[in-house]
Amino acid sequence: MHAKDAERAMLALSRNEAIPLEPMRVSIKVDWETFPQYMDRLAHMPLGVNLSQLFPISPVVAYVMGGFDDAKKRFPNDKEMGEILHHFHGGMAAGAVGWSTQRLVSRGALQRDYDGTPMISDLLPDEFYLTMARALGTSSGGSGGMASKLEAARLATGEGTAVLIADGAEPKILERALDGEDLGTLITGTETRGARWRRIAVSERRRGALIVNEGALRALTARKASLLPIGVVAVDGQFEEGDLVEVRDGSGRVHGRGLVNYGSDACRSLCGKQSDEIEAILGWRGYDALITRDNLALA
Repeated sequence: MHAKDAERAMLALSRNEAIPLEPMRVSIKVDWETFPQYMDRLAHMPLGVNLSQLFPISPVVAYVMGGFDDAKKRFPNDKEMGEILHHFHGGMAAGAVGWSTQRLVSRGALQRDYDGTPMISDLLPDEFYLTMARALGTSSGGSGGMASKLEAARLATGEGTAVLIADGAEPKILERALDGEDLGTLITGTETRGARWRRIAVSERRRGALIVNEGALRALTARKASLLPIGVVAVDGQFEEGDLVEVRDGSGRVHGRGLVNYGSDACRSLCGKQSDEIEAILGWRGYDALITRDNLALA
């Protein structure tokens, strides 16, 4: 959600969810923009929050189409639908367990926008929701399914850590497993990586993402190259030089993580550019690569 739309979203909630407007203005701090940033915000709250988070449809459509009111004037085009799916896959990778919406088409529906008109999600066509359903079926993110558990296990075992997938409700499950009892599914580590690689791959919290094209992915995996600006097509989130960011493809799938050499604003300016253009664009030049190979951990 863009910062300019925060008040507009609160207006919708004041009627749709019957939440008084003034308490929202006082208590809701919108210091995030994307869904992954929102999840980071929850993780840094001083109180523990135990929840399963769904990816919201109306806000992402409004975000991509220029605002809540603009999104009610027409349906998303193909380019906008691609951006919506990109954000959805990124949200699933950040921990969403699915997507949520309302679709109340009857004239007597009470859950309407602040001005009594239908919500964005009420107006979207069947094909939009069929596309989102297909995307949910193919997403590798989220939590709760065996696919996501195995993906997490693959990342951990890749750096030498053994993983046990078992029923957490079983009494004294950890003690019994450590005593050698045959419980669940044990996946052993295939190799041992250094502490630096493990810190990048699984320890630190990521601050954003670089979206790369297929050519960059081939260079990273086949040639073990650094990530150059020319291979980056988009930047997600706000981050500083030295922060940890994800490397994603256009569908939102995460292929690795790394320590970035430039802040998010600089990375946006450098998207698709040659390395020898860096100084002319930024007025200075630190590295040829946005992420150097020794600061990159591929999944």
